[in-house]
Amino acid sequence: MIPDWTLSLSHLIFLSIIFYLWKNKSKLKIQIARYLILAGCLWGLHWIFISLNQYGGLNYFVASLATVILACYVASYYLVAGIIIRKLELPPVGIASIVCLAEWTKSNFLTGFPWLNIGVMQIDSPFSVFAPFLGAYGVGFMVVYFAALIANATKLTFIPISIICLLIIFLGSFSNFTKPNGKILNVTLVQGAIPQNIKFDPDQERISKEIHLDLINTAMQKNKKIDLVVLPETAFTRIFSLLEKEHIQEIKNQLSKHNSILMMGIPKRNNNNWRNSLIALKVEQSSELQIYDSYDKHHLVPFGEFIPWGFKWFVNMMQIPLGEFERGLNPQKPIKVKDQYVGVNICFEDLFGDEISSIFTESSYKEKPSILLNISNLGWFGDTNALDYHLKASRMRSLETGRPMLRATNTGVTALINHKGVVLNNLETFERNYLNVEVQGTSGQTLYNFLGNYLVLFFSWFVLGFFSMKKKFYKS
Repeated sequence: MIPDWTLSLSHLIFLSIIFYLWKNKSKLKIQIARYLILAGCLWGLHWIFISLNQYGGLNYFVASLATVILACYVASYYLVAGIIIRKLELPPVGIASIVCLAEWTKSNFLTGFPWLNIGVMQIDSPFSVFAPFLGAYGVGFMVVYFAALIANATKLTFIPISIICLLIIFLGSFSNFTKPNGKILNVTLVQGAIPQNIKFDPDQERISKEIHLDLINTAMQKNKKIDLVVLPETAFTRIFSLLEKEHIQEIKNQLSKHNSILMMGIPKRNNNNWRNSLIALKVEQSSELQIYDSYDKHHLVPFGEFIPWGFKWFVNMMQIPLGEFERGLNPQKPIKVKDQYVGVNICFEDLFGDEISSIFTESSYKEKPSILLNISNLGWFGDTNALDYHLKASRMRSLETGRPMLRATNTGVTALINHKGVVLNNLETFERNYLNVEVQGTSGQTLYNFLGNYLVLFFSWFVLGFFSMKKKFYKS
């Protein structure tokens, strides 16, 4: 098995090669750099083909074409950044600034596409110590800066900045922004491993529910103390009120026996609108099973959860179930479990660090999350690098906020991540099993919780503006 840090190092070397080729006056080397960027995007997004072809029903040619188009779209942000780098003759700090701004734009324009974030892919590198200060974009800034320095190894400019950065890396490795809060929760995370091709099949729906319930029963029989049980996104595909009476009774019996809470991914109906939601269930004093709290996904997936204007035909062709959802609010209050507060995010919402951290500055909510929870159904992605990247994104969110993260997924990676972004325990991908973990909530705030991406974005704009004016001044 390849150590995770070697992947981060390989990524740094890859970036250094691109910057070295890009600064060259040779048209051939510049063209090679362009092809390397596109190849990197294709490698990082090949799971799109799996989703469209194997699970979306698109033929090989159309799925391949769509994947290439998306890769070209993502690559275009970096290519435009490269043009600006050459035009302004930017030094390493300027290169880091324009790439940072390009990544932020890519992650926010037209609802955003945050995949292949440089900072997230460096979660196992020493640069990750910047995450509690500057977030993933700040980590990416530092990585690009040093990659550009390597590419310009003959120039000794900005060495003082480099020394300061290395000192921060050293000191940051000993920093701790949060402290333990409340009692440890005993949590069971369920990974049903339901094949995507049957998950939304009405004839197979009952089997899917029974698999999840059997895993819950097994876990509770073997463990006397379970505070919280978590099922993944769309674990049940019909609204709670339409569940079979025997299934409701089974859930009630298990929860009342252990005084436990169940959180599950399930659709909700609001008038005529559907929401992709999580509901929290417990047995009240009336001995009735009640929904005592919920979370509604707010950052929806294009084509999967909402249909962009003019693309209804595409969704119909892919046969995507429930392709139109209503957005939830952002942020939403955390859900209380014993003396902990759980901040929920669904599927790719954990790719947006500023949205996760926004709840920490929301004045209307007195209680802040002490634990983060992500529920996902990544069956659409098969056994691809998308699963690993999504895990890295969750780890980055833990490191940014100083909070542990629970992950309950359909096919993987179901895991417990501590407040330092380290995976403490996990299930194998496509393993049908449950994971029992003990999670300690934390309190306290990181700098990123207060400022989000503002600090690194402001600095990047300032640097870019400075070198733009400098270039204009010398021309005049």
